[in-house]
Amino acid sequence: MRKIFAFCFILFTLCSIGIAQNTQPPAYVIMQAYSIPLDDKVCEPLTYIDSETGQGNLVATIVEAVKNKQIVAYSPEDGSENVALSWDEIQDALGRTFDTTYVVDYGLNGEIYTGDLVIENPYELNNVKKVYLNYLTSFDANRNQISQQLIELSLVSLVVDEDGYERGYKRAFVVKMSDLGLKNLLTQQNSMLPGFLHRSFLDLLSSIQSKSFLSIENFVSFSRVNELVGENKFVQNINNENSNLPNLINEKKGSLVIQKIVIPEEEFGKEPLYCNYFEPSYGRIDSLVLNSGDLSAFPLFFPFSEIGGYKSLYCIIVESVRNNNLDFFETDSKSFFDLRMDSASVFSRFITNDTVKAYEYNADGSEELVRLVMESVVTMNSFFILEYTEGKSRIPIAVCPVAQDYNQHGERITEPRPLCWIPLNSSFRSSLEKQEAYWPGKLPVMSLWDYFCANYYGGEIISEQKITQAEWNKMLEVLSN
Repeated sequence: MRKIFAFCFILFTLCSIGIAQNTQPPAYVIMQAYSIPLDDKVCEPLTYIDSETGQGNLVATIVEAVKNKQIVAYSPEDGSENVALSWDEIQDALGRTFDTTYVVDYGLNGEIYTGDLVIENPYELNNVKKVYLNYLTSFDANRNQISQQLIELSLVSLVVDEDGYERGYKRAFVVKMSDLGLKNLLTQQNSMLPGFLHRSFLDLLSSIQSKSFLSIENFVSFSRVNELVGENKFVQNINNENSNLPNLINEKKGSLVIQKIVIPEEEFGKEPLYCNYFEPSYGRIDSLVLNSGDLSAFPLFFPFSEIGGYKSLYCIIVESVRNNNLDFFETDSKSFFDLRMDSASVFSRFITNDTVKAYEYNADGSEELVRLVMESVVTMNSFFILEYTEGKSRIPIAVCPVAQDYNQHGERITEPRPLCWIPLNSSFRSSLEKQEAYWPGKLPVMSLWDYFCANYYGGEIISEQKITQAEWNKMLEVLSN
């Protein structure tokens, strides 16, 4: 089967940083987040206010535009990136507070009125202490930077508790460069600082790349890049030679093979690669990738949770267990796809609920012992992959997650146990085709289904058995769903 998978060569021209554009498509794209204090000298052109016009402050310009609905402000919370905030929510995020005081008042005839008076304390713009800038940076196969583009800007407020103590910082809201109103605003507004009068806010923001401000980096899938910048200029054709299921098999040459894929022990400890979350203290992201060793099994297990548009096979299976949208079969039956599992059995095999005791504080300051239900997902440290093989051809037809239990010290306390067989049927294939494989900095870029069809996962063959045409016909009935 020949399918088209989005590869998208994005030409970042909006925020060029003087790097010659490379004619080859990017090998990978990284999201780079910079946290920049507004009192740093580099931000002076963005904060200098003209005494005559009162203009020149980036924060005031953005907040005023949000208030007047010229641009849209979004939630900074993970999972709510596309949720627009109301003006009330924005004011609260910027530091607006309310005080309640009990009052007694007297009427003209001596009546006594009592009640709570709510006093609003407006937000103050000087409560915004930082700007948080997100850039998309693309690299070629030799890890040379091709281009960089500013895609999001957040205002970061100082958090002060009711006693006046500073409690850190939080992002108040996010504005996106895909918003034409924001793009026009930052392009048209120039700095008011002498010597920078010809520089627009957008030009100034796009030139801040000091590594001292770098906060977080993570790899971003090309499909996610398309969503962020609204472009999809290039596609890559991938020939899935091993995706077609034969109707007739050669009973003499054909067989079913099970491969076991385990994350090598020496990979553990490389948390940034597992989580797709790199802090500067870990070192350069490209150095970590270069020294990461064999990444062939990465798309099966990592990242642990969705980030940067990437999901692992592990993530997709857990989501499917919750949504009950795949077929699951027992592993201890005499033949494959023989005993179908019901949704309750599948859920309990993957997800457990434990009740723990904890103390909560009531409004009056007293403690109360409560019971909390904690949900946990089984740890999968390996997969079985069922293949039909005939000569050199290997066709993946099912996967089996293998669970492993650990104690609080990270020591194994049970033997690995196969959970179930999940056929790679039409429904499952569709999910895998839509998801780009997490293969940090490696080529070629491919979907998870392409990854399976190309047999990149490798592994150790742990069993092989012959199969009859009748048995294959029965399996085809499940695989065609």
